[in-house]
Amino acid sequence: MKKLLACVMILPIFLFGCSSESTAKSPVTEFSSVASLTVGEDKTECEIISTVSEVTLTINSGNTKGLVYRCDGDNIKSEYSDITVSNSRSDFKSSYPYLLYSLVKTLRAADTLTKDTSDESCTTYTGCCDSGEFKAEVETSTGYIRSVEFEQYGFKAELSNVKEHK
Repeated sequence: MKKLLACVMILPIFLFGCSSESTAKSPVTEFSSVASLTVGEDKTECEIISTVSEVTLTINSGNTKGLVYRCDGDNIKSEYSDITVSNSRSDFKSSYPYLLYSLVKTLRAADTLTKDTSDESCTTYTGCCDSGEFKAEVETSTGYIRSVEFEQYGFKAELSNVKEHK
């Protein structure tokens, strides 16, 4: 009887207390950050601001310093000094801002993506969004996006100084 009682008391610990599932935070999709973008051999520094309705990307280095892209999913605006150009979605499916916009939109439903938690400090999400297949590394403890990669475009973004917007 004592053995049965001991088993009954210990069983919940094994079932609920020893889960190998990581307690990773969901990806933060409303944020601002500094980013280093690499496309093929080209590298540039920028600032990214992601809100519920749009992604804004401001170039901070190189010949295009000061160029601002705004993507709301349907249109993309390019702004430089006092010049603004607007394009429809079909023209920019692989542009930096749309890659980031479609990825962030997809990360909002992270539970539908493939998740690798083998690295305790980082959760890697892989999946497909409007722009194609991607890989996103997210800090497990904060939910902040560390890096994003679209291999088919040779695109990689390394994010730092991430600040959540609520």
